[in-house]
Amino acid sequence: MPEEEIDMMSDDDMEVDGNEEVPESKRKVYIPGVSRPLRDDEELEFDPEAYHLFHTFETILHAAKIEHAGNVNRIRGARLGVSAIAAVWNDFGKVQLWNLTDGLKTVEQIEGGSITKQLKQVPIYTFDHKSEGYGLCWSPMKTGMFATGDHKHLIYVHTMSEGGTWATNSRPFSDHSESVEDIQWSNSEENLLMSCSVDKSLRLWDIRARPKDACVCVVEDAHESDINVISWNATDFLVSGGDDGVLKVWTPRSLQQKMPVATFKHHKAPITSVEWCPTESATFIASGEDDQTTIWDLGVETDSGETLPDIPPQLLFVHMGQKEIKEVHWHRQIPGVALTTSLTGFNVFRTISV
Repeated sequence: MPEEEIDMMSDDDMEVDGNEEVPESKRKVYIPGVSRPLRDDEELEFDPEAYHLFHTFETILHAAKIEHAGNVNRIRGARLGVSAIAAVWNDFGKVQLWNLTDGLKTVEQIEGGSITKQLKQVPIYTFDHKSEGYGLCWSPMKTGMFATGDHKHLIYVHTMSEGGTWATNSRPFSDHSESVEDIQWSNSEENLLMSCSVDKSLRLWDIRARPKDACVCVVEDAHESDINVISWNATDFLVSGGDDGVLKVWTPRSLQQKMPVATFKHHKAPITSVEWCPTESATFIASGEDDQTTIWDLGVETDSGETLPDIPPQLLFVHMGQKEIKEVHWHRQIPGVALTTSLTGFNVFRTISV
C-alpha cells in the first residue's frame, strides 16, 4: 500500500542509492491474509530494492568433473570405510564403480567463484551386462554389496572381498519376464531384496537360495502397466510407482495378500522416482512425467469436513517449475530438505510440512 511515490526505472537505469533515506513511517509491508484489505484507491507496488536483488542473485557452484564413457542411466553412492564410491549404470551395458574421494576433497579446497576442475580417473571395477539397465542399489545392511538389474530381466549381486576385490554371482536371478526397472534392499533383513519390472510384477528375493528358488514372493499385475520405481523404508513399508501414474504402498503382509494398503492417483503421467523420508517413517516423496514433485504422509487421517475434491488428504505438498524430473531424494543430514534432478537443472527445497 504505497504512501510515497516510486519512480519505476528500467533495468539499465535502475540503481539503488544506499545513502538515500526514506522515513521509517513511510515503509510498510503488505502481508496477504494478515494486513487489512486494500482500499479502492490503494494498490500494491513492487519494492525496487527487492527487484534489484532478484536480478543480481548469483549461485556459486564448485565442482569436479570425471570423464565417463556413455550416458549415465543411474548412479548410486555408498561409503566404504573412508572412501566415497559411486556405482554407475551406462548405456553400453556396463556397471562401473568410481572412487569419488579425491573429487570430494578437490571440491572442498576450491575457493572463489564458480569453478569446475577436471579429474583424470579410471573405474575401480567394471561388470558387463548383456544389455543396459536401470536397476541399481547398495545394501544398507552389508558394506560393499550391491545389486544390478538389466533389460534382459537379469539381476546380479556384487560383493566386495578382502583386499578390495569384487565378485559377482555367476548365476543371476531371472524370474522376471521383462526389463528390471528398479531394485531395493531390505533395511532389516540382510539377504532380502525387492525388484520391479516392465512385466508389472513385484518380486521379493532371498539371495541365499539358488537362483531358481530365490523368488520367495511375487505380486503379478501389481500395477496396470510398467512398474518404474520402488522404495523400501526402515519400517518395512514399500512404495511403488508405475507408468499408470499411480503410487501404491505395501507391507510384507499385503504383498503376500497381493493387495496394497494404500493407492494414490494424483499424477497425470508415469512416475519417475520415489523415496521414503529418512526422518519421518510415514512420509515419502515422488515425481512424475507431469512435471510434479509430490510429498505424501500416510499418517494424515481423512476428515470429510476438510477434504478437497480429487485431492487425497495424504498429499502434503506439490513442487513444480521443472521439466522432465528424473529423480528425487531426501537430504540425509538436513531433515526435510529434498533435492530433484531434471532437464532444467537441480532444485533444493524444504517445506514446512516435513
